[in-house]
Amino acid sequence: ISVQYDLTRWAQGVALISDLGDRGVGHGDVSQRAASCALLPEMTERGNVADMSTPRKFLIIADGTEESRSAAYFAARRARNTGGIVTVLAVVDTEGGFEHWLGVGETMRAEAREAAEAALESLSEDVEEVTETRPEVILRDGDLIEALRELLETDPAISILVLGASTGKDGPGPLVSALGRGKGLFEDRTIPVTVVPGNLSRADIKALT
Repeated sequence: ISVQYDLTRWAQGVALISDLGDRGVGHGDVSQRAASCALLPEMTERGNVADMSTPRKFLIIADGTEESRSAAYFAARRARNTGGIVTVLAVVDTEGGFEHWLGVGETMRAEAREAAEAALESLSEDVEEVTETRPEVILRDGDLIEALRELLETDPAISILVLGASTGKDGPGPLVSALGRGKGLFEDRTIPVTVVPGNLSRADIKALT
């Protein structure tokens, strides 16, 4: 099964979340129906380009959202059950135009860093609770998409990107939406993407993993 096939199924799952939301379908229905399309099958996890002698890394994004916790729980359980490890990435947004705020610019940068560090630590604790092992943590400055692309290009052990999708009225989230619209993220290297609906319960995720 090719990565393109996997990403197509995943994009259909994202579209399903949006479509069901537009039709006023309840969150429970969204979770049950989107999960079957948005969560990639087990065999896709073997379709990576990393050296198979190296433990696979499940990459998650720490952004302080509830859906990121769903993604973290999914990734932690998959890593624990398959001998992999979890990598947690947080990005300090330095592209927010802080320079236009004169004297408060440094304060805003410091606050953004503190928020990113707090999200990174919180999600790392969630992962460690499941895996009983401290995950790899990475803190970068700049744009999230660029930081993610660079990390994927430089670390071949990262085999799967696990994202949480919001089921709120504002859509699944900027990163999931961008990938769902076909915006380029992968360049010389492609990996499977697993999208976890943010309103799945831990019991649901446990049953899937």
